[in-house]
Amino acid sequence: MSGAPTDPMNDPATDPVVLLTARGSVEAHSIVAMLADAGVEASVLDAAHLGAGTPLAEGAHRVPVRVRPDDLERARALVQAGLDDPADIDWETVDVGERADALPLRTPGRMPLPARIAFVITVLVVLVAIVAGVIALLV
Repeated sequence: MSGAPTDPMNDPATDPVVLLTARGSVEAHSIVAMLADAGVEASVLDAAHLGAGTPLAEGAHRVPVRVRPDDLERARALVQAGLDDPADIDWETVDVGERADALPLRTPGRMPLPARIAFVITVLVVLVAIVAGVIALLV
């Protein structure tokens, strides 16, 4: 049946091809949005969301960004242009809003007291287990 018209849904020439693999869902969807702004249709198949609805860890899996074969070179050029010329954002003019809570800000790098106590207890238990193991070997 060489003369029969091809079904566009089963035509390999129109099947999406992988443009790139992003480090996570957020990055992949950001790239899709950037391409859509430029008029290039793109899609994401994020398998990590298929089961639980949310990824267990952002960046723990690679997410493919797919485009039509006809748009592949243009999409590559748009992504490269975005990498070469990132948006200049004047953060002094960005309104990030006001804090919605009155909780005190914590100093970064300080472990809360209950976590410190749990850490010390864990270290002591491990040390006791090591000493008991050594004593058991010597006896």
